[in-house]
Amino acid sequence: MSTFWKALDERITRKAMPDMEKITMKDDAELRCMHKKWMVEFERRYADAEEEERRFEIFKKTVEECERHNAKKKGYTFGLNQFSDLSPEELDAMCRPKLFPPWVYEKMREEEREKEALRYAREREALRYAGPSEDLTSFGCGGPY
Repeated sequence: MSTFWKALDERITRKAMPDMEKITMKDDAELRCMHKKWMVEFERRYADAEEEERRFEIFKKTVEECERHNAKKKGYTFGLNQFSDLSPEELDAMCRPKLFPPWVYEKMREEEREKEALRYAREREALRYAGPSEDLTSFGCGGPY
């Protein structure tokens, strides 16, 4: 938001708007404490200190993203969950459906077409031996009644 519009908004609402780019409400020590509590809550353990440090950095970015969003007061809030230490790539790999090479989908379509053709052939064969399926007595063609 440009300074002109920010100043105008402050004059109208009589309150200063927070600068969204500079919101970092928690210092590093507080974030580390939060991360430790989060690890206990979600029973998270890491292989070594290097992995823990990498996960902490991702966690830190997630917390900052949540605070930045929540400061905007959009009507809904962001929070921490069991995925807060996963990178966007890891989260995508975990939540999105697994993509197969194109030939696999072609093979699946072929099998589906074969099943459909077999079902159609079975239906035609059943009709051939079953005779007419409609009730001819309602059309005045005679019958036992």
